[in-house]
Amino acid sequence: MSISVADADSLLNAELRAVAYTGPATPYIALSTAGSVTDGATNSNTTVTSATAQFFSGDVGKTIAGGSIPGGATISSVTNATTVVISSAATTTATSVTLTIGGVEVAGGSYARQTPGFSAASAGSTANAAAINYTSMPATTVRSVSVYDASTAGTDHWDGPLTTIQAVASGNTFQFAAGALTATIS
Repeated sequence: MSISVADADSLLNAELRAVAYTGPATPYIALSTAGSVTDGATNSNTTVTSATAQFFSGDVGKTIAGGSIPGGATISSVTNATTVVISSAATTTATSVTLTIGGVEVAGGSYARQTPGFSAASAGSTANAAAINYTSMPATTVRSVSVYDASTAGTDHWDGPLTTIQAVASGNTFQFAAGALTATIS
């Protein structure tokens, strides 16, 4: 996971200036349809491909960034799971492009943010101590997680992509096994 700028500043001040840092009293884990892949390809046009992005119709209108894709570009249409058309043409042809695909928090079904119960940090890393279950999910593709300070709304403190993008069928449970959700500062 990556840390928000505000929290990074707070942690640096705590470590380097002896200023107290207070993170979320109770962290809540949110699932998002946003995330990044590292196998993107641009073609000096509006076509972008990735073998692992798992593009889906819900991506239309989301931001996409990386390589020579102009700032503010969005996904105009989804050709298939590996190909999208974007609103502004990339300016160069390239492979192995890191693509960041914007998204929104999952909504629908019985989805609700969950409290992770992180174990004590060691060597700059921590993980969930018990399984985290999201039951009766809506049909969605989960690309990333965020740590919020409230069960709804609130402030996003940390974000990170899943190791593998996960498609979830309507009514299914999405789970992080104990120890599977890690947060690391290096």
